[in-house]
Amino acid sequence: MPKIVDHNEVRQDIAAAAKTVITRDGLAGATVKKIASAAGYSASIGQHYFESRDDLLAFTFEHFARKDLEELRNRTQAAASVDDKLIAAIKCLFGSSSLAGDPDRAIMFLNYFASGMAIPMFRELQAQLYCEYLDTLTEIFDGCSQTKHFELTPSEEAAFLLALSDGVALAGVSAPAEAHRVRSALLKTLIIRYKVDLHDL
Repeated sequence: MPKIVDHNEVRQDIAAAAKTVITRDGLAGATVKKIASAAGYSASIGQHYFESRDDLLAFTFEHFARKDLEELRNRTQAAASVDDKLIAAIKCLFGSSSLAGDPDRAIMFLNYFASGMAIPMFRELQAQLYCEYLDTLTEIFDGCSQTKHFELTPSEEAAFLLALSDGVALAGVSAPAEAHRVRSALLKTLIIRYKVDLHDL
Protein backbone atom coordinates (compact mmCIF):
# COMPACT_ATOMS: atom_id res chain seq x y z
CA MET A 1 0.00 0.00 0.00
CA PRO A 2 1.52 3.34 -1.02
CA LYS A 3 2.43 5.77 1.74
CA ILE A 4 0.00 8.67 2.07
CA VAL A 5 1.90 11.95 1.96
CA ASP A 6 0.57 14.98 3.82
CA HIS A 7 1.47 17.68 1.30
CA ASN A 8 0.72 20.51 3.72
CA GLU A 9 3.03 18.94 6.30
CA VAL A 10 5.82 18.64 3.73
CA ARG A 11 5.43 22.32 2.79
CA GLN A 12 5.61 23.27 6.48
CA ASP A 13 8.74 21.11 6.93
CA ILE A 14 10.33 22.90 4.00
CA ALA A 15 9.33 26.30 5.44
CA ALA A 16 10.91 25.41 8.79
CA ALA A 17 14.11 24.39 7.02
CA ALA A 18 14.03 27.58 4.95
CA LYS A 19 13.85 29.64 8.16
CA THR A 20 16.99 27.90 9.44
CA VAL A 21 18.88 28.43 6.19
CA ILE A 22 17.81 32.07 5.82
CA THR A 23 18.88 32.83 9.41
CA ARG A 24 22.26 31.21 8.78
CA ASP A 25 23.02 32.20 5.16
CA GLY A 26 20.74 35.14 4.42
CA LEU A 27 18.03 35.25 1.79
CA ALA A 28 20.54 35.40 -1.07
CA GLY A 29 22.22 32.23 0.18
CA ALA A 30 18.97 30.33 0.69
CA THR A 31 19.00 28.07 -2.37
CA VAL A 32 16.37 25.40 -2.98
CA LYS A 33 19.09 22.76 -2.72
CA LYS A 34 20.23 23.99 0.73
CA ILE A 35 16.66 24.26 1.99
CA ALA A 36 15.65 20.81 0.72
CA SER A 37 18.79 19.30 2.26
CA ALA A 38 18.08 20.96 5.63
CA ALA A 39 14.55 19.54 5.49
CA GLY A 40 15.86 16.06 4.70
CA TYR A 41 14.58 15.97 1.13
CA SER A 42 16.15 15.93 -2.31
CA ALA A 43 16.37 19.19 -4.27
CA SER A 44 13.59 18.00 -6.59
CA ILE A 45 11.08 18.07 -3.72
CA GLY A 46 11.23 21.86 -3.64
CA GLN A 47 10.42 22.03 -7.34
CA HIS A 48 7.54 19.60 -6.81
CA TYR A 49 5.85 21.66 -4.08
CA PHE A 50 6.70 25.19 -5.21
CA GLU A 51 6.64 26.88 -8.61
CA SER A 52 9.91 28.69 -8.01
CA ARG A 53 12.47 29.63 -5.36
CA ASP A 54 10.69 32.94 -4.80
CA ASP A 55 7.41 31.06 -4.35
CA LEU A 56 9.05 28.85 -1.69
CA LEU A 57 10.54 31.87 0.10
CA ALA A 58 7.25 33.79 -0.05
CA PHE A 59 5.41 30.79 1.41
CA THR A 60 7.96 30.64 4.25
CA PHE A 61 7.52 34.32 5.10
CA GLU A 62 3.73 34.10 5.00
CA HIS A 63 3.66 30.84 6.96
CA PHE A 64 5.53 32.27 9.94
CA ALA A 65 3.94 35.73 9.78
CA ARG A 66 0.43 34.25 9.72
CA LYS A 67 1.31 31.87 12.53
CA ASP A 68 2.27 34.87 14.68
CA LEU A 69 -0.86 36.75 13.61
CA GLU A 70 -3.09 33.77 14.47
CA GLU A 71 -1.47 33.56 17.91
CA LEU A 72 -2.10 37.28 18.44
CA ARG A 73 -5.78 36.89 17.53
CA ASN A 74 -6.29 33.74 19.59
CA ARG A 75 -4.60 35.08 22.72
CA THR A 76 -6.42 38.40 22.69
CA GLN A 77 -9.79 36.81 21.94
CA ALA A 78 -9.33 34.39 24.84
CA ALA A 79 -8.46 37.19 27.27
CA ALA A 80 -11.34 38.11 29.55
CA SER A 81 -10.59 41.70 30.62
CA VAL A 82 -9.38 44.81 28.80
CA ASP A 83 -6.05 44.70 30.63
CA ASP A 84 -5.62 41.01 29.81
CA LYS A 85 -6.22 41.72 26.12
CA LEU A 86 -3.53 44.42 26.12
CA ILE A 87 -1.12 42.18 28.03
CA ALA A 88 -1.75 39.33 25.56
CA ALA A 89 -1.10 41.62 22.58
CA ILE A 90 2.11 42.98 24.11
CA LYS A 91 3.33 39.47 24.96
CA CYS A 92 2.79 38.40 21.35
CA LEU A 93 4.74 41.40 20.05
CA PHE A 94 7.49 41.56 22.67
CA GLY A 95 7.64 38.11 24.32
CA SER A 96 10.58 35.71 24.10
CA SER A 97 9.23 33.98 20.97
CA SER A 98 8.38 37.24 19.15
CA LEU A 99 10.53 39.17 16.67
CA ALA A 100 11.46 41.51 19.50
CA GLY A 101 12.48 38.65 21.77
CA ASP A 102 14.01 36.11 19.38
CA PRO A 103 17.02 37.36 17.33
CA ASP A 104 16.90 34.37 14.96
CA ARG A 105 13.30 35.12 14.00
CA ALA A 106 14.18 38.79 13.63
CA ILE A 107 17.11 37.98 11.33
CA MET A 108 14.87 35.92 9.07
CA PHE A 109 12.18 38.58 8.79
CA LEU A 110 14.68 41.42 8.36
CA ASN A 111 16.14 39.53 5.40
CA TYR A 112 12.68 39.61 3.82
CA PHE A 113 12.12 43.29 4.60
CA ALA A 114 15.42 44.20 2.94
CA SER A 115 14.68 42.07 -0.13
CA GLY A 116 11.16 43.44 -0.37
CA MET A 117 12.59 46.65 -1.78
CA ALA A 118 13.71 44.75 -4.88
CA ILE A 119 11.28 41.82 -5.17
CA PRO A 120 7.65 42.87 -5.85
CA MET A 121 6.22 39.54 -4.60
CA PHE A 122 7.80 40.05 -1.17
CA ARG A 123 6.93 43.75 -1.03
CA GLU A 124 3.24 43.10 -1.78
CA LEU A 125 3.09 40.27 0.75
CA GLN A 126 4.71 42.41 3.44
CA ALA A 127 2.27 45.25 2.80
CA GLN A 128 -0.71 42.89 2.96
CA LEU A 129 0.39 41.27 6.21
CA TYR A 130 1.28 44.61 7.80
CA CYS A 131 -2.27 45.81 7.09
CA GLU A 132 -3.71 42.65 8.64
CA TYR A 133 -1.58 43.10 11.76
CA LEU A 134 -2.57 46.77 11.94
CA ASP A 135 -6.27 45.97 11.54
CA THR A 136 -6.09 43.27 14.23
CA LEU A 137 -4.36 45.56 16.73
CA THR A 138 -6.71 48.43 15.86
CA GLU A 139 -9.71 46.21 16.66
CA ILE A 140 -8.10 45.31 20.00
CA PHE A 141 -7.47 48.94 20.94
CA ASP A 142 -10.92 49.95 19.68
CA GLY A 143 -12.56 47.36 21.94
CA CYS A 144 -10.41 48.39 24.90
CA SER A 145 -11.09 52.10 24.38
CA GLN A 146 -14.65 51.66 25.67
CA THR A 147 -13.31 51.35 29.22
CA LYS A 148 -9.67 52.50 28.98
CA HIS A 149 -8.25 55.86 27.93
CA PHE A 150 -5.50 55.97 25.30
CA GLU A 151 -3.39 58.93 24.23
CA LEU A 152 -3.91 58.19 20.52
CA THR A 153 -6.71 56.81 18.35
CA PRO A 154 -6.98 52.98 18.16
CA SER A 155 -5.30 52.86 14.73
CA GLU A 156 -2.53 55.19 15.89
CA GLU A 157 -1.91 53.11 19.03
CA ALA A 158 -1.77 49.99 16.83
CA ALA A 159 0.76 51.58 14.48
CA PHE A 160 2.78 52.83 17.47
CA LEU A 161 3.00 49.34 19.00
CA LEU A 162 3.94 47.71 15.68
CA ALA A 163 6.67 50.28 15.08
CA LEU A 164 8.09 49.67 18.56
CA SER A 165 8.11 45.92 17.97
CA ASP A 166 10.01 46.31 14.70
CA GLY A 167 12.44 48.73 16.31
CA VAL A 168 13.25 46.42 19.22
CA ALA A 169 13.72 43.51 16.80
CA LEU A 170 16.16 45.56 14.74
CA ALA A 171 18.04 46.65 17.87
CA GLY A 172 18.33 43.02 18.96
CA VAL A 173 19.97 42.07 15.67
CA SER A 174 22.17 45.17 15.37
CA ALA A 175 23.36 45.27 18.98
CA PRO A 176 22.71 41.89 20.65
CA ALA A 177 24.52 42.93 23.85
CA GLU A 178 22.05 45.80 24.26
CA ALA A 179 18.92 43.83 23.33
CA HIS A 180 17.85 42.92 26.87
CA ARG A 181 18.37 46.46 28.17
CA VAL A 182 16.44 48.01 25.27
CA ARG A 183 13.56 45.54 25.60
CA SER A 184 13.38 46.01 29.39
CA ALA A 185 13.30 49.80 29.05
CA LEU A 186 10.55 49.58 26.46
CA LEU A 187 8.43 47.26 28.60
CA LYS A 188 8.74 49.70 31.51
CA THR A 189 7.47 52.43 29.19
CA LEU A 190 4.51 50.29 28.12
CA ILE A 191 3.64 49.49 31.75
CA ILE A 192 3.37 53.23 32.41
CA ARG A 193 1.60 53.99 29.13
CA TYR A 194 -1.08 51.29 29.35
CA LYS A 195 -1.15 50.79 33.15
CA VAL A 196 -0.84 47.00 32.92
CA ASP A 197 1.33 44.42 34.69
CA LEU A 198 4.06 43.15 32.34
CA HIS A 199 6.59 42.04 34.94
CA ASP A 200 6.40 38.36 33.96
CA LEU A 201 7.69 39.30 30.50
